[in-house]
Amino acid sequence: MSLAKPPEPVEIKARIAELYRSLSKELGSGALGLAVWSGSIFARYLWEYWGPELRRQGFSWPRFLSFLKAYTGLIGRWALEGNVSWEELVEHITAGLTGREKRGLDQYLF
Repeated sequence: MSLAKPPEPVEIKARIAELYRSLSKELGSGALGLAVWSGSIFARYLWEYWGPELRRQGFSWPRFLSFLKAYTGLIGRWALEGNVSWEELVEHITAGLTGREKRGLDQYLF
């Protein structure tokens, strides 16, 4: 499976950061998940680009959402901290989607 890198969604990045700033005043670190997943704007953006190919590979929208949930922290680091570049974020997500990223205990095995 080959997934092209979509353009960086700077408006979505700003929206996540804005939501986090607003929500974190009352929720603290619990605001991260809400900010990243509010309206599923990030997931919908990626699905717009990758959906047709992912459907051919057997992914449904619910399965994609479930898969992407594991990347909430990384998405937050991209949107809030800036210590993860768009290229790095997309590489991690596509590696997971294509099975190139080791997850769970597999990441510790050689």
